[in-house]
Amino acid sequence: MVHKHFTRSTLTTKQPDELIDMCLSLQDNVEGSEKLIEKLTEEIQNLKKTFTDEIKELKDQFRLRFDKLEADIVVSQNTTVLLERRCNQLDQYSRRESLEIRGIPKGVTHDELLPIIQPLMLLLQVDVSDERSIQAHHRLSKRNDDVIVKFTHREDRNRAFKNRCSLKDLDTEALKLPAGTEIFINENLTVVNKRLVGIANMLKRRRKLFSFWTMNGNLRIKIDELDNGFISIGHMNDFFHFFPNIDFSNIFTPQTA
Repeated sequence: MVHKHFTRSTLTTKQPDELIDMCLSLQDNVEGSEKLIEKLTEEIQNLKKTFTDEIKELKDQFRLRFDKLEADIVVSQNTTVLLERRCNQLDQYSRRESLEIRGIPKGVTHDELLPIIQPLMLLLQVDVSDERSIQAHHRLSKRNDDVIVKFTHREDRNRAFKNRCSLKDLDTEALKLPAGTEIFINENLTVVNKRLVGIANMLKRRRKLFSFWTMNGNLRIKIDELDNGFISIGHMNDFFHFFPNIDFSNIFTPQTA
């Protein structure tokens, strides 16, 4: 439809009736446009409401799924930690009759170990003269001078560990060991527990805890000297809980002044 362009000069030539018809037509067009605008505005509002409702519904669905996923992750993490604790406990339990002897020179052969271990144990008030009192004894590895001793009776193992301070009176000459040889008795810890002990040692060096020790393979710490009890540490999460401000990712990195 082609719209004519009127000017003052062309309108002055029009008859009154013709001008009236033009005004009425224009009025109808304006009213029609207003109604169209109202209709379009109403449709836009309806679309906006529809989209808003759909977006809200999508957000609600996403939030529910996210919350469920987050809860599932927490459950999964807790389950993982629980299983890790349990596996470590079982591994440590299997070592309940064993001790590690540190300090026996690497030059001592396997056949020469038992004649050294027996008088060592006697010094700790444990008689293992009967070879059946010891189930096994061997080096932990070729690169490590530690010797593992597995006792037949747990009572012998516990007594030896309890009396380990008596090793300060060790007569190295009688055992045909080099002068100045120092022998230490440690619990036979799992890899996990050894790392936990190492972390506890670093925390003590940084004066973040007062003391730590192991009992039957379990790490125990005392954060403050005035604490009445102790805290059992069986997983890294325990350190995270009691020392939330410590960056454990570089706990073994020397601190700069």
